[in-house]
Amino acid sequence: MKRGGAALVGAFLCLASRRPARATEPPPAATAPPPPPTQPPPEHGGLVRAPGAPPRTAINEEVGTSSVYQYFFLHDDNYVGLQLNGGWPPRAKFQVSLRFDMVSLGDVNNFGLNFAYTQKSFWDVLDLQNSSPFIENDYKPEFFLSYRPRRQQRFREIQLGFQHESNGLGVTSSADQLADSRSWEAVFVDARWGITRSWTASPPWFWVTPGIRAWYPFGLAPEQMRDVLWYGYAYLDIDTRIPSMPEASRISARLKLRRHNFEANVYYPLLPFVSEGKVAVWIFFQLFTGKAERLITYDQQVTHLYLGLGFQ
Repeated sequence: MKRGGAALVGAFLCLASRRPARATEPPPAATAPPPPPTQPPPEHGGLVRAPGAPPRTAINEEVGTSSVYQYFFLHDDNYVGLQLNGGWPPRAKFQVSLRFDMVSLGDVNNFGLNFAYTQKSFWDVLDLQNSSPFIENDYKPEFFLSYRPRRQQRFREIQLGFQHESNGLGVTSSADQLADSRSWEAVFVDARWGITRSWTASPPWFWVTPGIRAWYPFGLAPEQMRDVLWYGYAYLDIDTRIPSMPEASRISARLKLRRHNFEANVYYPLLPFVSEGKVAVWIFFQLFTGKAERLITYDQQVTHLYLGLGFQ
C-alpha cells in the first residue's frame, strides 16, 4: 500500500506540472537607459561665460543666464536704414556700436575699465551697376574708466576716457588718399543720469535720461574740423509705454543736439510684438540735419531721413 500510494502521488504531481500556466499581465518592458550626455556638466568652480558668448568648442564651461555674467553690451545706437530723401537707388547707412567691460568691480559703487568700438558706414548697396560701393566708413574706438552707483543700473554712469575717430584713409604704396583723410582724437567726459519714476496712483508713462558728452579735441586733420566738432554735445534718452496699451505705445528714442547738427533716432518694436518675440529687431527711423554726418563732408549742410531696422 505504501508503495502504491507513493506512485499515485507521483502521478498526480506529474499531471499538475503539465497544466497550462494561469494567464497573467505581461511583465513591464524594460526602460531604456538614457542616452549618454553629449557634454559633461560644467566643472565646479570653472569659468562662467557671458550669456551672449557661448564657447566655440565642446568645452564644458557654463554659459550664465544672469545679467551678472554679461560683460559686453550695445554701446551707441545700432541700426541699418535706407535714405528716404536721396533719390534712387537709396543709400544705406548703418552703425554698429559695442562695448566690452574689461574690468568691473563692485555691485554698489561700481568702477570699470572699458573698451568700445563704433563704426558708421554709408553704402550704395543697391547701385549694382557700379558694384555696390562703400562711400565711407568712419571708425571710432574708445577706452574709458566708468563709475556707476549700482552695477546693474546702466542708465546712471560717468565716463572718463580717450577716443579716436577717422575714416581710415591715407597714403599707401598703391594709392594716395590723403586729400580725403579725416581724423581726430579727444579726451572726453560722458555723464548721464536716468530719472526714476515712482508708482503712485497709476504707473508712469515715460522715462527720461539726460546726458552730456564733453571733450577736448586734438590732432585734428584737417584743423578746420574743430569749429564743426566743437567741444561735445547733449543728449536725451526717452522711453514711453502707456499702461492701457503697452505694446502699441512702446517707443524708444535718443536725441542728440550738437552745435552744428541735430540727430533723432526712434525705435518702435512692431516686429517683436507681431511675431511674439521671434523677431527681435525694431523698426528704426532717423532724422539728421546739419553738418558732419560724414567725416569727409564734415562742412556740408544736409538733411537726411532714414528708415530701417534697429537693435535695442
